[in-house]
Amino acid sequence: MRLDGESRIALTEQEYEGLVASRRQLGAHIARVRSTRDALLDLIEVTEALGAALAAQHARTGDRPSAPDAGTRSAVESLLGEARRRVEKARRLAGGRTARAPRPREGR
Repeated sequence: MRLDGESRIALTEQEYEGLVASRRQLGAHIARVRSTRDALLDLIEVTEALGAALAAQHARTGDRPSAPDAGTRSAVESLLGEARRRVEKARRLAGGRTARAPRPREGR
């Protein structure tokens, strides 16, 4: 229907209430998705920091006589490579915030 030259849609009260309820539900879903995304980004940051620490430790101890054997080193290197690949995949899916030091959590 047109009113004063503008298109209008007529809804019953029940249809309007359903529309309002759907809008509230959508808002709640969006909030949950944002929280999940933030948690994923925090996990990415921690995983990156852990991977960097493991890589640095591996680099420092890699040539020592007490270092793990070649098979263990290879497994660690493979794991670090896989961790990097998965972090990059998660970063792309989550929208890619740049890495920074993990934030301390209050109350944990």
